[in-house]
Amino acid sequence: MRQFNGQHLPKPPDSLPVTYFSGPTDLEVGSGQGLFAIHYCQKNPGRRLLAIERTHNKYAAMAGRFQRHSHLTNLVPIH
Repeated sequence: MRQFNGQHLPKPPDSLPVTYFSGPTDLEVGSGQGLFAIHYCQKNPGRRLLAIERTHNKYAAMAGRFQRHSHLTNLVPIH
């Protein structure tokens, strides 16, 4: 596990509008290839899901799935 030892965590980019994360927001850590994330967002259009994946290969698969489901505006894949 990475230790921050008093370092500040990075801030989100300033380019996102303030209302981007307003409303119900859920977090999935270790989202793998994103299958659950896509199904969850399809079934819960009123909720935003931040899907975090650490590994490169799984995130690449999730990003590909996300591109094929570009109509899902409530899914935010994060690497």
